Amino acid sequence: MITKYKLKGKSKDSYMECLVKFLPLISIKNDEHLAYASDVVDELISMDRDSGQDEYLDALTDLIEAYEDSNVEIGESTPQEMLRHLLDSRGITQVALATKAGVSKSTISEILSGKDRVSKRIAFKLAGFFSVSPVLFLHD
Repeated sequence: MITKYKLKGKSKDSYMECLVKFLPLISIKNDEHLAYASDVVDELISMDRDSGQDEYLDALTDLIEAYEDSNVEIGESTPQEMLRHLLDSRGITQVALATKAGVSKSTISEILSGKDRVSKRIAFKLAGFFSVSPVLFLHD
């Protein structure tokens, strides 16, 4: 059974304002449209939204995901790239990681330079520290 879903009051108004201000909710056709839609998502995420704006954001992210699934290929990251990204995105130094994760600084340096692979033992320590799956560090 299909249930009708209707926005009411202020939520409907803010949803309609998004349609007018940003863009209609239509399939994304090209990378330029994708870039604009992504900018809109960034703007919406940074605001204090009501339920109408949340509905618009949900629909827009669904459209972005559908376009990316069909048109954007994302390659796998190496364990070194993943470790570098996690360090950079969290503002952690190699020394701090070594101390807090219980891994020697030289091992971290060797992994980042590509001179050494990540062992299972190290993968589990890194995964525990970053709260991610150890699988991120176990493939090449």
